[in-house]
Amino acid sequence: AGDGQARMPTALSGIDDVTWQGWQWCTDITLRQWQKLAINAIINPLTALFDCRNGALLDQGPRQQAMAALAQELDHLIPHWLPQWPGHSMALAEQVAAQTANNISSMLADARAGRITEVNYINGYVVRQARAHQLDAPENDAICARISTLHD
Repeated sequence: AGDGQARMPTALSGIDDVTWQGWQWCTDITLRQWQKLAINAIINPLTALFDCRNGALLDQGPRQQAMAALAQELDHLIPHWLPQWPGHSMALAEQVAAQTANNISSMLADARAGRITEVNYINGYVVRQARAHQLDAPENDAICARISTLHD
């Protein structure tokens, strides 16, 4: 989703309109990057932890509670790095989980295959950023520890 301000880059204008149908362009991708990080920091480790498809996180039970805990922590932390953070990580994650309900995350695929996951690149990044700003990230720290044990 773009910011509604930007237009398709001129270098891409020779490609047919069907290719770009539904695409939106934005002038500053920082907010979008943080939104993607928040979504991935919620959905990916929890699907790996609970060994479930994305949509199963919306079960109104422990899975959704775990989503809420990570989302709340992210919405507390991200404004320290991005002051314009809108603070709606849970809604974003629920929307993506619903849209991709039958999918399995890359982290779950790695965990099932016994491979090292990207948890330290996603949630670990949040933890490192928090520490660099003298902040705590206990939910992200805990999920890193729990997911890291899945491939051992």
